Amino acid sequence: MPTEFVPPAAAAIAAAVGAIAGAIITPLTLTSFDHGTVLGFKGFSAAMLGGLGSLRGAVIGAFPEIRNIIQNYVEKMLNKELTPEKALELAEIDSTKAIREYNELF
Repeated sequence: MPTEFVPPAAAAIAAAVGAIAGAIITPLTLTSFDHGTVLGFKGFSAAMLGGLGSLRGAVIGAFPEIRNIIQNYVEKMLNKELTPEKALELAEIDSTKAIREYNELF
């Protein structure tokens, strides 16, 4: 079997499976083609800000977005407006509690 056709064939199969999965799930979740555009732009800007060759730099570049995600999560959990500092504090308390409970299990 010629191996030069394997990578393009794998890519084509993956694309076909992804397209079929998208066509099946879209009517169920009311998703549209542009739902990930903003998230993609934010990820790209974080990578550009932090550097493409450095994972640490990309994480530092994404820190403002990570902070917003934590704030949104905590606001939804508590159903009230919070300052970013308070949201980070509450998220830190929750993560510390979860780690402590996990360590107690094992």
